[in-house]
Amino acid sequence: MMRAFYKEGFLLFKSGKPGPVFIAPHATMTLLSVTRGDSYTELITARLVRKLGGIGIVSTIPRKGRYGIDYFRDSASMEEAVKMFNASKKNDYDVRYKFERKYAFFARDEEEYLEKSNAYNQFWTTVETLAPKNPLFVLMHAQGTRMKNFPSLLDVITLNGEWIAEAKARSVLDEVNEKNKKIFASLKQDLKRYAKAWAELWLKNSIVYRFDKFDVKKLRGSFKTALEDDVKRAAILLKEDSKPLLKDLTWEAYIDLIERCTEQEEFKVTYQNAFDGEPGRGRIKKLLEHCGGESILFETSTFLNEIHPRISVKLVSDVLSAIDRRNKLRHFEKFLKGGS
Repeated sequence: MMRAFYKEGFLLFKSGKPGPVFIAPHATMTLLSVTRGDSYTELITARLVRKLGGIGIVSTIPRKGRYGIDYFRDSASMEEAVKMFNASKKNDYDVRYKFERKYAFFARDEEEYLEKSNAYNQFWTTVETLAPKNPLFVLMHAQGTRMKNFPSLLDVITLNGEWIAEAKARSVLDEVNEKNKKIFASLKQDLKRYAKAWAELWLKNSIVYRFDKFDVKKLRGSFKTALEDDVKRAAILLKEDSKPLLKDLTWEAYIDLIERCTEQEEFKVTYQNAFDGEPGRGRIKKLLEHCGGESILFETSTFLNEIHPRISVKLVSDVLSAIDRRNKLRHFEKFLKGGS
């Protein structure tokens, strides 16, 4: 039976059986208004440890903001962290967005910097200490159910083959998609309702909270970048020009794009669809240099994690099983014997 251990800044799950090292570096917990982290990755990670064996390390610290730590990114120097804290008080979304793309946290002073550094280092020291020989590190993230991530229900990421051979990941996608195509087809209407509800209840309210109203010209930082990425991806999927779509974009037009994309697309497991893992390059490189082994990252679907968590667990299991079977990695023999 899986057991949980309670640490400062993270939960540690131990199955007592051999298996992968699951790492969920972004907590769902948040101390920011109308925002959230990688939804339900703690649930999916815990279920995967129970199913496949191994251990799980799950962040319990907010990822963003003045009180957050992003374990997936490198830590900044104290000078950089304090400078960014001072800049954040001015609500400069663009400067903060660039900093948070690269670094794990900022800090108000030396004392807070040392506190956050201690939590950050303890997280990764635990991972390195408990990793078995020749480990498989499985990084668990979640992608929002928004157009920039369509048509992905699970995105498989290798940092272009730097963490694990690209061919190992790509070679199993057709098999996994064929195996689950009936499930994917049955999810379409739920997915469309979820995507529209998320946009109306979360995205729109978040934008209005920060910028008073939905106006593309007023957006800054991650809100501006993500919305533009949504429309550009929609244009690619619908074979239209993104420039007229973005010009004077209304909220009604944005929702219409969601409708059209969800109706048209066949959702599936993808490879580096909207993310390649680059922000974690430095931190995961250090991990692999210290422990050896390989790493793979999954961008699970917030839709599946919240509404159909069993399917989310199944898809990750199917991909890992297929990779293991084809490449004889044998990271989790229990799962192979038990089947999917």
